Amino acid sequence: MLEALSGLVGFGAFVSWFGCAIIGGMVGQRKGAGVVGTVLGLVLGPLGVCVAIAMIGSRGECMYCRELVRYEARICPHCRSTLKAAPTTAAVAQAPAAAPPHADA
Repeated sequence: MLEALSGLVGFGAFVSWFGCAIIGGMVGQRKGAGVVGTVLGLVLGPLGVCVAIAMIGSRGECMYCRELVRYEARICPHCRSTLKAAPTTAAVAQAPAAAPPHADA
């Protein structure tokens, strides 16, 4: 009886650990890092799922169709809308400097 119960507990632990790998992979896929999420879930179990949730992904939502696109994308591959580009360091360097506040006031 005790042997059957310990085998059942071991099987339950295996299934839940495998479930963590699947959930970690799904969370990672949403953020553009599916393999990393799967490995985290498989190696670390429930803690790996938490780490996968806390990861900063490489994809965000299109402001028009709400599909996931890479942050570097200029055009959404789903709805073909032009996306706003993040300012580059060259663009920031060429921007005019703000006028200093007046001391007369």
